[in-house]
Amino acid sequence: MKGFQCGVPFFIQFCLYLCETKLEPEQDMNKISILLASLLFLQIGISQVSRNDINLIDYKANPETYMDVKANVFADRGAWFGFSYPENKEHYGGFVGPMIMSMDNGLWLGKNSCQLFIEDHTSKRNVDWNGFEMKSTAFRSHLIQMFENPELVIIQTLMFTSKRSAILYTQVQNKTEKAKTLKFKWKIHTELPNVRKIPQSYGMLFKSATNNSRIMIYGLDKFPYVNPRSPWPVQLDPVTIEPGEMHELHMGITVMLGGDDFKDEEKIQKTVKEAFLDSLEEYQIRKNKISSNLRGKLHPYFQDSSYVIALNKSALTLQSNWRAAADLLKHDGIIPSYSDKDFHGFWAWDSWKHAAALVHIDTALAKNQLRAMYDYMTDEGFIPDCIFRDTTQEKHNFRNTKPPLSGWAVWEIYKETQDQDFLREMYPKILKQHQWWYVYRDSDKDGLCEYGSQDGSLEAAKWESGMDNAVRFDQTKMLNQGDSIFTMDQESVDLNSYLLQEKLILAYMSMVLKDTTTARAMKGQTKALMEKIQSQFYDASSGWFYDTSLDGKTFVKSMGCEGWIPLWANIASEEQAEKVKENMMTPEKFFGSVPFQTLSASDPNFKPENGYWRGPVWLDQAYFGVRALYNYGYKKEAQKATMRLVRNSEGIIEKGEPIRENYHPQTGKGMDAKNFSWSAAHIILLLIDK
Repeated sequence: MKGFQCGVPFFIQFCLYLCETKLEPEQDMNKISILLASLLFLQIGISQVSRNDINLIDYKANPETYMDVKANVFADRGAWFGFSYPENKEHYGGFVGPMIMSMDNGLWLGKNSCQLFIEDHTSKRNVDWNGFEMKSTAFRSHLIQMFENPELVIIQTLMFTSKRSAILYTQVQNKTEKAKTLKFKWKIHTELPNVRKIPQSYGMLFKSATNNSRIMIYGLDKFPYVNPRSPWPVQLDPVTIEPGEMHELHMGITVMLGGDDFKDEEKIQKTVKEAFLDSLEEYQIRKNKISSNLRGKLHPYFQDSSYVIALNKSALTLQSNWRAAADLLKHDGIIPSYSDKDFHGFWAWDSWKHAAALVHIDTALAKNQLRAMYDYMTDEGFIPDCIFRDTTQEKHNFRNTKPPLSGWAVWEIYKETQDQDFLREMYPKILKQHQWWYVYRDSDKDGLCEYGSQDGSLEAAKWESGMDNAVRFDQTKMLNQGDSIFTMDQESVDLNSYLLQEKLILAYMSMVLKDTTTARAMKGQTKALMEKIQSQFYDASSGWFYDTSLDGKTFVKSMGCEGWIPLWANIASEEQAEKVKENMMTPEKFFGSVPFQTLSASDPNFKPENGYWRGPVWLDQAYFGVRALYNYGYKKEAQKATMRLVRNSEGIIEKGEPIRENYHPQTGKGMDAKNFSWSAAHIILLLIDK
């Protein structure tokens, strides 16, 4: 193997040094991680590993039941399964999991469903895992853990090899001065009900009785012994390991969905197994390049290592929420959060936001994230709120759509890639979706749209705004305009600002694609709509943009984050922008410890703790606020706000804690779902925008 043949003795000696080195308790994990990282990649030809790109999230887990999915899990390549580190010695010898995200939106197959046991051939006794110490390092490309006792060093590396498979690579080294004959065997099991255990010639197949998930755990080495009745159903013949020598073992884990064929995955697995360390080296180089490119885009104001950690953690969060096309999902995309059972699908405006950040990490994935939602656009131009892989677990939501931000996302991708073919592919779809709003969501045909729903319910109409329980909708009623057109009785400033910005973007797209007729039309519509937004939604007495009644005569006087969206879309006049900025930068309103929350702190309905859209900070809206300030030349204010957002929100700049759905504006406490994708996406945008 490249760069490794002559490195085994050093590898072993360094492992021993690693185990014997005495470090201060607070520094132990970090130094061990860096040493171990340097060790592994020195041996396979990588000269440096960034301290700021390892151990970003704490993956230790000890699930109480198969339904206990509170732990953070590592996933990659779009896989529908993931792993954690064992916190309990009872589960040493493998990684906790896999957690199968395709079964009931997240269930552990077992607390360690591929656990290695080592039998001393002389005594016929299993080596006791309680006698081992464990150290671990998490990279963006793989997980590695090392177990050590006075006689053995065991290093296990887990890497995803495809969207359906992973390899667990184990190295066992004899530390003693005598040869040791050992028998390796695996406890391959599940604690899940309604799962059949079917022996295979080299492993075990687990088949769900309730959906189409099939999990294979199998040996990639030669396994002469497979006995489902044994506590260790997969075993190898005894192996003699000389003093200082090391033995290698390879196990495969594959999760198949729908019409997946195991033979295809088996070919990939065997190819990778033959040169595992070479494959790992190549993959780590790819990940390092992504990290390096992302680091190169950091705003000059945010070069401190803590911001690099935030950037890398955000990229890792998106990686772990990446799901490959399967069943009813025709393209890859990012789910909001694997930590919440309600979030294992693709949402429309989440997708637009994910894509805008993903283009800086993986352009192909960014494009597919958009395609995944447009796969479900109706002939009329309606895009559903959310779609799912398996509608027996959760139904698509066609009750409402989400705010029109797909044009923005496509344009962000085009600016980064200059890919005219992708622009040409998406342009007519965005145009159709844009026109849909004016047919089905402009009840009085005045050129200003309202949020609404397909079923006439106020609940779904609130969902359509994305701000489900916002104070501005407390007195809202629904109107039935006939022909299945149901809208709110108020016109929303954010919706019409999004639509105006999309008109501008469609004009830019049409010029690139030489559609001069549409370009002229969109420019004309933009001018008229800008005048309407500036005059109807702006209240000079308070210096803020508000929703209004349908006739435009009454403000819905709730000072919320929608008020800075006209600045984000470059709609406000300079005078209006100055007044909005003053409100945004006022501590008693929006500029607290963690700024730009969803509702002014001066509002009597302000609820920062568990208020959802009535007070917490959502990083997407906070980002729009920061971008709004940049748009009007308030750079110092934008940078100051970004610094507070990133530094004062719990866990964003420190290693270990996952990124959260929203944050307390006064304490910075992380709230609601963990490992939240659009928060991660907007941290990236906050730190690279200028």
